[in-house]
Amino acid sequence: MMHHSSMTSHSTAGSDASEPPRRLSPRTQLLFFIGCELLVYMDRGVLAGILPHIKESVHKGDSTPLSSAAAGWLGSVFMFGYTIASPIFARLSRRGPCWTARSIAIGLVVWTAACASTYFFVGTSYDLLLLCRLLTGVGEAAFCALAPVVIDDASPSGRKSSYLGLFFMAIYVGIALGNIVTAGIPSWEAGKVILLVEACLMVPMIVLCLRWQWRFSTSPQRVINEAPAYTGVSGTIMGFMSDVKQVLMSKSFVLICLGFAAFNFVVGGLAVHGPTILRESLHASQAVATLGLGLATVFTGRPPPSERERRSLACTRGVRFSPVGSIDGCECFRCLGNLLWWMAQR
Repeated sequence: MMHHSSMTSHSTAGSDASEPPRRLSPRTQLLFFIGCELLVYMDRGVLAGILPHIKESVHKGDSTPLSSAAAGWLGSVFMFGYTIASPIFARLSRRGPCWTARSIAIGLVVWTAACASTYFFVGTSYDLLLLCRLLTGVGEAAFCALAPVVIDDASPSGRKSSYLGLFFMAIYVGIALGNIVTAGIPSWEAGKVILLVEACLMVPMIVLCLRWQWRFSTSPQRVINEAPAYTGVSGTIMGFMSDVKQVLMSKSFVLICLGFAAFNFVVGGLAVHGPTILRESLHASQAVATLGLGLATVFTGRPPPSERERRSLACTRGVRFSPVGSIDGCECFRCLGNLLWWMAQR
């Protein structure tokens, strides 16, 4: 009898051990990715807010002061790392369900290391700072390319576009928060402290990502269907080229990418140079310029007026719900100019 009980207990323990881990709730997964997104894009706002201090303190190898073009490269060089690393992380994630979370964690580690290195190693070197900004793009590639896939798999039926809209809204809220937190920053040295704080805040997110790697919602069918059919280096290249060809055959995807690129061309320029332009044109302090731009970005957005319009604009939900994408152009700049002019006069 005791032997039978022991066998029963062992079989029960074995069945428990073989049970798959319980999935995180859709809301928990969404909140996790929104938190990461806020930190990643707050870094962009921080860079824009301290850009005048960077131009004063950071120099090239021959001690040449930074031009506006050189400073602008700091806000755009991440795209090189992002473009190169995105397909690499995308293929890495197709090794299995847990590799999606692992790829995201690897990217966040690179991003965190780049932000922390800015504090410890950059000093006043423009080249090292440019390299760190490049690496933030490499780290960002994994997260920004794969998180929407997990959110799409996790979100309840009928609410997928709403979940993705909230996720993409964090882009512009994060930039605005970065502008706001740099309002009282007096120097480049103080700005580097904020970058270090960002890195420290991302560490718990990395730990959670690795701890929950089996609990994120990744469709097994998606992994099976997207499993690489090629092996080896040459096979990987052939598989990548096949994926690119398949993507370029989608007219809708290409048109949406071109439209979103045009949108980000405008928003990206404002995000990087906006505080500096406002400070110089209005003769306002850096605190007024960054705080005013951040507050205006947060509070001038509006959602679509009806549920029917939300459904009809599902593919642009991230733009429509963003505090920047939903602003009427002339009205936005008139209100922003009036607000900052009033703040500058006080």
